[in-house]
Amino acid sequence: MVDTGQHTKIEEELKREKKFSQNVIATIPASLLVLDKDLGIKSANRSFYILLQTKPKKVIGSKIGDILGDEDGKLSAELTKLFATEDMLENFELHYQSEKLGERIFNITARGMIIAEEEEEEEEELIVIEDITERKQAEAALQESNRRFRDITENASEWIWETNADGKYTYASPVVEKILGYKPEEILKKHFYDLFHPDEREELKKAALEVFAKKQPFREFVNRNIHKNGEIVWLSTSGVPILNEEGSLLGYRGADIDITERKRAEEALEESEEKYRTLFTE
Repeated sequence: MVDTGQHTKIEEELKREKKFSQNVIATIPASLLVLDKDLGIKSANRSFYILLQTKPKKVIGSKIGDILGDEDGKLSAELTKLFATEDMLENFELHYQSEKLGERIFNITARGMIIAEEEEEEEEELIVIEDITERKQAEAALQESNRRFRDITENASEWIWETNADGKYTYASPVVEKILGYKPEEILKKHFYDLFHPDEREELKKAALEVFAKKQPFREFVNRNIHKNGEIVWLSTSGVPILNEEGSLLGYRGADIDITERKRAEEALEESEEKYRTLFTE
């Protein structure tokens, strides 16, 4: 004998759960669509209508390709392929742009599913659409910025570098090989003070790390370094601290200029002046 009271209670609980699910889907930020196997739109949430600035009467029953301007049929072909797979839980992502959508770019993620309604099983597809225009523009801007940075550092006469908070190099532009004889990948194994002349290494290391501790920028820090071939190279070093949002030191970024010829000229001039003074004071 069927307990009608219990049966009614179960039906009411199912209705409440369905209503709750509908409310969640209606208010979720992601744009959701449910398609039938012919790629007709059966339902869409509020976020989708806001995203495309359209109304339900123009969407429900329409083909997704018509709504999104699928002129070349690429999107429809991908969705049709998904319906044809044996594993209806297969996902795919597609960056999609069309004249109908203007300059906006969408990331479309689809998951096939089987929904049982009453006694019949009907194949449907859940589509999640995300407007990634700003993200793609930011990525493009970052790529352009990185390209510009590479162009500058690879063609500058200065050696551009970065270190971590301990003073170990994390970046070295190719110019370092011309100045010190080391390839960039060789420099990344060193700390900045490893290159100082042994006679003043500890003194210069201490002075530099004191600046690091104060997180201060510095300019024209003159220092003697040892070239890979053993020769002395004079550098003028300038740098600025790299800080995170909390103000903690992440490292330093800066540039070195080879001033060896200038120092040799100064030393030669000093030597000449000393000879002149000696000559006329004897």
